[in-house]
Amino acid sequence: MILHLEPVLSGKIGTIRKEVLLESDKLSNNRFYEAKDDISYILANNQKFIEFFLSYKKEKTVVVEANVDLICKTFCSRCLKPTEFPLSFKIAREIDFNLTEEQRREAMDEMDFIHGFDLDTEHLLQEEIMLNLPMQILCKEDCKGLCPICGIDRNKKVCHCDNMPKDPRMAMIAELFRQSIKEDMPESDSKEV
Repeated sequence: MILHLEPVLSGKIGTIRKEVLLESDKLSNNRFYEAKDDISYILANNQKFIEFFLSYKKEKTVVVEANVDLICKTFCSRCLKPTEFPLSFKIAREIDFNLTEEQRREAMDEMDFIHGFDLDTEHLLQEEIMLNLPMQILCKEDCKGLCPICGIDRNKKVCHCDNMPKDPRMAMIAELFRQSIKEDMPESDSKEV
């Protein structure tokens, strides 16, 4: 939904409250989220809309605020099971129209949710969701994930694979270490290594 900021910029109205419906229900692949399966979301607590507040701060400066409560659906980062998690955050952006468009972009990290005096709430919301996503999304705190060797879900079954981390960058050093041990051992012991 596009919100026009000109009425607020005039300074005649202190704060405007707008009810914004969700236009999208998932992060779009080409914009933010590059995984095969998107993160989808719905409003939490049976909300029908998000309340946006547009406030006049000073000449040609608007503050955009909203409280957002979502239920997000995606896949666990460790075991790949479908999972849901709550995501709550507050949007609080100050947009200074005294700056040039290029200066505003630099100040707001390449914002693309402002076009002229119009605010694209969908782009703003998706940007804020990306900023507030946890680094790792888990189905449960103690998820054991998939075995990297056999692929079994370690939450359901126990595998007996060698799970010692093997760092390929250390392979040459490990081989040199094994050779040096062989060289230092007497002839009879080196056959056992």
